[in-house]
Amino acid sequence: MFYRLIRPFAAFATRQFFKSIYLTGEELVEDGPLLIVANHPSVMLDGLLVCTSYHRPIWMVAKSTIFIGGPFNWFLRNIHMLPVYRRQDDPSQMDKNQDSFRAVCSRLQRGSAVLIFPEGQSMALRKLLPVKTGAARISFQAESEKSFELGLRIQAFGITYADFTRRQSSVTIAAGKPIRVADFEQAYNADPEAAVRDLSLQIGKLYRSTGLEYDDRIQLKVIARNVEKLLPKYGEKAAEIEKRLDLYLYLSSALNIDGSTALDARAGFQFLLAPFTILGVVLHFVPYRATVQIARWGAKHKSQIASYGLTAGFFVFPIWWTLLGMLAYYLSGKGAVCAVVVLFTMLCGYLANRYIHNLMLHLFSALWPGRRSPVDVLRWLRDDLLNELNSLRVD
Repeated sequence: MFYRLIRPFAAFATRQFFKSIYLTGEELVEDGPLLIVANHPSVMLDGLLVCTSYHRPIWMVAKSTIFIGGPFNWFLRNIHMLPVYRRQDDPSQMDKNQDSFRAVCSRLQRGSAVLIFPEGQSMALRKLLPVKTGAARISFQAESEKSFELGLRIQAFGITYADFTRRQSSVTIAAGKPIRVADFEQAYNADPEAAVRDLSLQIGKLYRSTGLEYDDRIQLKVIARNVEKLLPKYGEKAAEIEKRLDLYLYLSSALNIDGSTALDARAGFQFLLAPFTILGVVLHFVPYRATVQIARWGAKHKSQIASYGLTAGFFVFPIWWTLLGMLAYYLSGKGAVCAVVVLFTMLCGYLANRYIHNLMLHLFSALWPGRRSPVDVLRWLRDDLLNELNSLRVD
């Protein structure tokens, strides 16, 4: 019940948090038992992105340390979260994983979809960690108890963030081709442990088949490493390219875009909404700064800032809107005025979140002294660098 109530708000908040969400790859499996495996570069955003990509309800396996007891555990289970016990958290709790595996298998055998992160930990790395065997063991347990007639499928997700720390960045979610666990029945009957290892390897291949994508800044860094190999022969050229690369990365970070970004052509529409957009920034300055501060305090690593920021925003912004509504009611004594103020504030906040970045870019471009806009200059710099770096690439 709570899951169905919360999901639309979570989906809306996630779409507002990111500038662009790209869903690519294979068709999503929307029926039948399904084990979803995904990489885990961000603490909380990964689960939200996957769960809101599907239309069907998703159960998610989460580390046991967030299940702190009492009503909070009840709430987590009612938003479809199941605990898993990790050795690095508390080795003495590992025996409880039998119950966790049993709960996941039970969900799969009821035809549900369950999300698991086989890497076993959240790491802000732009590469895949070794896949652990838990996903394969759960799959075989669920299928073998139903004589391999369950019809369980596994679908991989590759999640790539353009920036781990910033809101209004982009993220790419690539869905892999699903595989049927029943296809491994013969191998499992012959040697269960070997079948588990084989299926785990297949899950790793599923990840790679999603083609985890990197934004331009990462692509340029990877290619630039090849220039280092040419230093003995092209020392001056490598130094010159490095300066241009640093300039590109600086401009890209300052504008919060990459060279493949096109400036939104709807300048007139955005300038028309500019007063409401700017008002939205002003009205939400306090909760926005509070959210940023809470995220920085709570995050143990900079890669966790975005996750903590989104989580804090779920609470901080509704509290702020409530306070503004109470103030409006206190001053006017009318419930209708209170409702109008809250709705108007939320609308201005939506416009600010949606258009302020593009509006600033349009203003910056209008004041830019050259014929080309700064976005065009950045794109030209990117293309020139990519072409030159590729021509010098050493494999």
